[in-house]
Amino acid sequence: MRWQLALLILATCLAAVLPRVAVADRFVLAGGGVLEGTLLNREEIPRTSYEVRTPLGVKLVLPHEQVAEYTRQSSAREQYQALAPTIADDVSSQWKLAEWCREQGLTEERRQHLGRILELAPDHIAARHALGYVQLGGRWTTQADDLTAKGFQLYRGAWRSAQDIALIEQRAKSQQIAREWLARLKRWRGELADPSLTAGAYQKIAAVRDAAAVGPLSELLPAEPLREVKSLYIEVLAAIGSDDAVQAIITQSLNDPDVEVFHICADTLERLAPPDAVKKYLAALKNDNNVRINRAGHMLGRLGDASVCGPLIDALVTTHQIVIGPGGRGGDSYTTTFDGSGGSSFSAGGSTKVYNRVAQNQEVLEALVRLSGGQSFGYNIPAWQRWHNVQRAQGGNVNLR
Repeated sequence: MRWQLALLILATCLAAVLPRVAVADRFVLAGGGVLEGTLLNREEIPRTSYEVRTPLGVKLVLPHEQVAEYTRQSSAREQYQALAPTIADDVSSQWKLAEWCREQGLTEERRQHLGRILELAPDHIAARHALGYVQLGGRWTTQADDLTAKGFQLYRGAWRSAQDIALIEQRAKSQQIAREWLARLKRWRGELADPSLTAGAYQKIAAVRDAAAVGPLSELLPAEPLREVKSLYIEVLAAIGSDDAVQAIITQSLNDPDVEVFHICADTLERLAPPDAVKKYLAALKNDNNVRINRAGHMLGRLGDASVCGPLIDALVTTHQIVIGPGGRGGDSYTTTFDGSGGSSFSAGGSTKVYNRVAQNQEVLEALVRLSGGQSFGYNIPAWQRWHNVQRAQGGNVNLR
């Protein structure tokens, strides 16, 4: 019983300092003090106890003999219903009632009385501000009215233009369609593993032409373990042919660990000859990963745009920094520079070593030979640069496709 007594004392103390806002019954205790809360077992007859929930949500059970007096208090709304008819219909009285409503948390009732004040005194500044009005151009308006007049709508908790709303709804619709495609493609992928369903599932995937399926295909492609299924996904992306579908194939060509999948992508892209592919592979020439540099060089050679010879010369020989940390653990290449020096090492922090590894990029060289019409200076960068300068002076670097 000690814990009940402690809770009772705490609830009594809190009741003395908390405002009387909503519903409260009043209990005068036999041992002194007053407790406010909500009587839960109001219908109990004969009464043996008082089950009370305090304003803080604590539930107490008081034996009948511990309560000297019980009074049911009316709620703030009940008090308002009794009070409102007695208030005079003038600005001062309506303002006082509006303020009382604010203190009691009666938001809607307060708005009604603030509105009545504006009917009686349209320029009542305090009432205007309380209702969210501001003065714009010498007239009172609310933010909502001002934004509505400008063509905005309250949509999902924010004021937006009709164009923004249309974009949001279209994006939501597209995302829903993409989720449906992802579920469908996953189901068909599962059916590929069932000999009795393989043929049908393959045909269903191969027949996909909806651009909304590109996102799900781009998600499934990198995670797919089987080369044959990857090839199917690449074929479908190529058939769809949208910019994001082509980008998915380019990304896969640079990242797939299977060199055969790279060549499937390369053959597909050479056939499609997408206009932005050259730009994508030029960016990849500056990648930290030497494999990606060579794959980008290979693709630039196959795409046949001789104007890329300059960047290919810059990427002919690259230097990669490799960090070996404490305990001899190595890290992947993280920095690529485009010069012929390298092979040195230096220490950092007394326990970490950074090595420069020079890479002669064979695929980049082959691309240069192909795009130059058969010229070959090996990895002699100055010789390639002299040749390139002559070609530029003569108006060379013609697209060889």
